[in-house]
Amino acid sequence: MDNNNNNKAIIILALVCGFLVGGILCGFLGRLIFPKIKMVTEIVTVYDSSKEEAKIKELEAVIEQKDARIAELLDSAKHIKNVVIVKEIEKVKDLPLSDNVELLRDNLIKHGELTEETDTLPSTILLDSPDTLALLSENNVKDVNIIVSKYEGEALINDKLTEALVEEQNIVSQKDSIIGLQSSIILNQEIGYSNQIHGLENNLKKEKTKKTVWIAILSGVAAVLGIVAISK
Repeated sequence: MDNNNNNKAIIILALVCGFLVGGILCGFLGRLIFPKIKMVTEIVTVYDSSKEEAKIKELEAVIEQKDARIAELLDSAKHIKNVVIVKEIEKVKDLPLSDNVELLRDNLIKHGELTEETDTLPSTILLDSPDTLALLSENNVKDVNIIVSKYEGEALINDKLTEALVEEQNIVSQKDSIIGLQSSIILNQEIGYSNQIHGLENNLKKEKTKKTVWIAILSGVAAVLGIVAISK
């Protein structure tokens, strides 16, 4: 019985020593076999897109304001062209000659360059017949033509400005598309980093499993060698 007990104690001691030796050997071999694990985990960082997202929101807010302003300008220009000017033209058409001459005088003084308030012309003259004539001075005629030239120039400028606003609206739309693409890129980057981290976690689990297997193998070998050595 004493010999059996001694043998059991020796076997247990050998197993304990084997596991200890196996653990030490596994730790040593782990540093040699798996030296890159720590290096890999150190260089992996989670992508922080908060700054880019904040910038995108800021740009979207600016673009939204520009969109509203452009729409307002286009609506205003359309209203002036289709409502205000049309009404003014119809109003002029319905005025009697005397009122039209007075309006012409006011416009020449206001918009002309040669007509003065002290000038007596333009004016109307009543004839013995039912007709009424409008008298214009040379400066009045020149001012009329000057005002027409200014109107044509302003009309051309307004057309160009309207065209520019349309182009600007197209640019804003393109900027919206660019921001959408940037958001997609950032999202894909985040997904890619997440997948990398998940892959590294799986790799670490695999490496830990390998270490466990190595510990078990080395411990078993050490235990067997210990039993063999003690048996001798």
